Amino acid sequence: MEAGDRLDLSWTANGVHLGYEYQLIEGHNDAVLGAGLSDKGGKRFNADHGSLYGVAFQNHSTNNARVVVRATGSFEFFKEMSYPPDAQKIASQAPHRH
Repeated sequence: MEAGDRLDLSWTANGVHLGYEYQLIEGHNDAVLGAGLSDKGGKRFNADHGSLYGVAFQNHSTNNARVVVRATGSFEFFKEMSYPPDAQKIASQAPHRH
């Protein structure tokens, strides 16, 4: 996101409680802006300067998780990323408006 951009992020899981972290990634410096365990959540990110903002999930359950992510606001792009690369891929939907 560029300075002045806004991202409103919400997510729901299919009844599976997921570990989540809201993150700010700036080069080699990462910051956790909030974390917890839930089957739904949301956060508004307001960019003071150009950085990557997002949410990371981890499934601690033996059940499969389906996560729906919604993002609105003013931002350049929104994409799914897996970390580590061999992590279980989470199904997500990310409609957005500019």
